[in-house]
Amino acid sequence: MQIVPSKWSFSFFNCTDFSANRFCGTYRLKTVEKLPTHRPRGRLDFQLIYIASGKGEFYFHGKKEIVNAGNMVIYRPKEEQRYYYYGVDQTEVYWVHFTGNNITNILRQHGISDDMHIIYTGTSLEYKRIFTSIINELRFCKSEYEELCVYYLMELLILTHRLSSEKPRNTSFNISEISRAIGYENPLYFSRIFKKQSGLSPSEYRKKYQIIM
Repeated sequence: MQIVPSKWSFSFFNCTDFSANRFCGTYRLKTVEKLPTHRPRGRLDFQLIYIASGKGEFYFHGKKEIVNAGNMVIYRPKEEQRYYYYGVDQTEVYWVHFTGNNITNILRQHGISDDMHIIYTGTSLEYKRIFTSIINELRFCKSEYEELCVYYLMELLILTHRLSSEKPRNTSFNISEISRAIGYENPLYFSRIFKKQSGLSPSEYRKKYQIIM
């Protein structure tokens, strides 16, 4: 298998804030050269994509953005969706589609503003656990599985908000000093580990998030 997909769906149910979790799934690219998605008119629901490893090439208002592991992407209803994953990056992604009566306000309450597309979250096994839990609920459809999916989605938003608000603070330490401070005597080894986890080198990360040298 070049792509390892997993996607499950279920129909609408009544809930004041979340009317439905419609789709949830994961892709782990192995040897496929390119996996494109282009929906010129978007979808009728919201979509949240978590880049667990590797990276994705996304376009917002015609502008290309490389989104690395440790970030999520949010799409809103009827918004053009155009993005690509490449096998060479060994990308692993998770996603969920959802809709409801009060989604915009719920997103705002959890730190996702109306003009935001890329959400820094950091990488965490907790994200994978939550997405996998939703996938399993949709797969087996046990009693009250719809309500559990809503619970997991709310847990995901809370965790995203909590971790995204814990970005590293500005620091005047250089990379060698930081690596020694957290127990890595070899700054090159620290940099390799850091890039493997975040998708960026420490200097690239610092520049991207405007962390002072």
